[in-house]
Amino acid sequence: SNMRLVYESEVFLPIVRRLKKEEVNEDGTELDLEVRSNFSILMKKDLQKIIYLNNSLPNCYKNVKGFTLGKNNPGFIFISSKGHLKKNDLINRLLVDHSIKPSNIIFLGQHVLSKAEKDFIMGNKLHYFSMKEISMEGAYEVSESIMNLCRNFSDLYILIDSEVLDYTVVKSSWAGGLTVRELLFFIHRLKRMDNLRTFELVISPLLARVAVKLLAEMYVPENQ
Repeated sequence: SNMRLVYESEVFLPIVRRLKKEEVNEDGTELDLEVRSNFSILMKKDLQKIIYLNNSLPNCYKNVKGFTLGKNNPGFIFISSKGHLKKNDLINRLLVDHSIKPSNIIFLGQHVLSKAEKDFIMGNKLHYFSMKEISMEGAYEVSESIMNLCRNFSDLYILIDSEVLDYTVVKSSWAGGLTVRELLFFIHRLKRMDNLRTFELVISPLLARVAVKLLAEMYVPENQ
């Protein structure tokens, strides 16, 4: 079955309509997405890959939690400018309720962290690939390291918070983030993982041109 796009709110309808006009992505793959709104969704137990389209990070909790249930060794890549490890933040909640093992979370693109978050990441030896590491070591090297880690997971979930993008693109972000092209590079690399089951994109419905581009490149054909 082809990849499914699940949008969490009616505010995304203009983006969904625009995406349907896109014929192929940069891989030359014909886009064939089965589109569902959140409220009409019946979760099949098959291995259909999913993209969730969401406009707030707290809303991702139920999707990630649902993904981890019954999985043998699920892994999670969190692409964001922040750690979201403070009390009641997304990653904190997932760690507190043991949804995912700390060693199975990979942080990518962070550059705005509190001292406590930095200490927690270092103290617990979490997999952490900061914005600085990307710029110093290079995106390719970082992607190789991440893909090597991901091979140990039974199933992979990639959550992209659009705040990872530089403030020139996303006005609520800080300076020093990823360019859209750098983020696309990581999408193109990571979507080749065989165990990838789910992408989630958190983005403002107002950023249609960015959202449509990212969603088109997240598309993975069924035979992959």
